Amino acid sequence: MSISVGPRFAADFARLITAERLDDLEAFLRPVELFDEPPLWTTFAQLSFLDDVPRPARDVLLIRAAVEHLTTVAALNGPDNDFFCMVSVPAEREPVKPCFFYTNPSNGRVLPHLRLTRQWSEFGALVSRAIDSPEFLVEEDPPGTPNRRVFVRESTALKWMHRFRAQTGTPVWSSYALERAFADTLFAPGDGVRDLLTALVDLWDTGDVELTETVRNLVKDIGALCFTKYKDAYQVSDFSWLSERLATSPRAATEFLAERVLLVR
Repeated sequence: MSISVGPRFAADFARLITAERLDDLEAFLRPVELFDEPPLWTTFAQLSFLDDVPRPARDVLLIRAAVEHLTTVAALNGPDNDFFCMVSVPAEREPVKPCFFYTNPSNGRVLPHLRLTRQWSEFGALVSRAIDSPEFLVEEDPPGTPNRRVFVRESTALKWMHRFRAQTGTPVWSSYALERAFADTLFAPGDGVRDLLTALVDLWDTGDVELTETVRNLVKDIGALCFTKYKDAYQVSDFSWLSERLATSPRAATEFLAERVLLVR
């Protein structure tokens, strides 16, 4: 499900992004000492095209415009570019001022120190409603954090799971692609093997996935990686979560997933 501001304001936001030089992707890839956080807008005059829009709807448009552009910038995310970007939205701003928070993960001084939690506040709920898409994760600074922000990032795991499905719904992948799925997912702050398994089960729950030989092989390969190369990223708590989740989804494919990933160690 794509995020869009709609046809009425598409050209206005495109001009705003150009004016702020947020369309210069090469600039995003220049090394930064710690992180950078350029805003979607800098002056109130730039938002004059929204003067007739009520405040709640205006905030939704600003958030959606930033997340829509994030899909372009976040295409650069990953270890190959040593780059990671997500949208940050300060909680104490009026109007809302989304920014593009990006860093070079190899410096090890930013992402490991972010203590983000799943959306918990009223403002975080506003951001979630504005996006209204399972393809993005909404997280927040913990309660009591000075200058608290809400962060929005792509669900790398769900994106990869979608890639593993052809038009017919049959998973299609290679060993290299599956390795990249694990690497890219674990590259994101706070993500783990559980995120990939969640995305896989979510995808199967929304469609009729038959337990074909192709699906069996995909599950076997995921199970092998869970308990070999990426065993440190598969937490004990994931077992109880997966057990409860699969118990409520008694499909042949998910039962086979339980057998290979949950019960066989």
